[in-house]
Amino acid sequence: MGRDGKQAGSITQQGAPYFTPTLSPDGDRLAVSFSGVLGTIGIWVFDLRRGTWTRITFENGVQHNPVWAPDGQTVFYGSRTGEINHIYAKAADGSGSVRTILASNDASEYPTSISPDGRYLVYDRRALTDIQASHDLWVLPLFGDSKPFPIVQTSFDDINAAVAPNGKWMAYQNNESGHMEVYITPFPGAARSGKYPPAGESAHIGVETGRSFSSSTLPAT
Repeated sequence: MGRDGKQAGSITQQGAPYFTPTLSPDGDRLAVSFSGVLGTIGIWVFDLRRGTWTRITFENGVQHNPVWAPDGQTVFYGSRTGEINHIYAKAADGSGSVRTILASNDASEYPTSISPDGRYLVYDRRALTDIQASHDLWVLPLFGDSKPFPIVQTSFDDINAAVAPNGKWMAYQNNESGHMEVYITPFPGAARSGKYPPAGESAHIGVETGRSFSSSTLPAT
């Protein structure tokens, strides 16, 4: 579907239902999680130009929430065994081996977004030490010592983060009001944050190709 709301095409049925579809940076491929012929839920990449499917993950458990690297060469994703998620990466063409990106002993985690320069991976984190722990948003630097740090931590659920195309802002959802609302905060440092739009209104959060912040969603710098 284009920005004008008109259907531009369709995807060959392969194994519905589909989960967490994500367009590649060039808009030519779609990474999606679904159950294929092997009966397990993995990450597949659909080539929108050729109309072909390629499965890129074959692990046990459930692979989900694909996030494209800005160069389109790598897909980060969450892999769940039981109730615990960890973060892995695989070449977008399915070649090579799986890389473990983050596997904390005390938390369940999966990726939600990446900075436009590919330096920071944003992920959802839930501590395993408390069964009532909320979801928080953390950032994993993909350079240097790669020491993760929290960017949004509250006693409520903070989920579905999306970094803006300019890399200076991050949108996310929080349920403090009793229902999910959209907030924005500076990125990668959480100096301050604000709610958008007013309570009860809907908002559009995407950042990759085909999904973008409108200028009216961002506070003045």
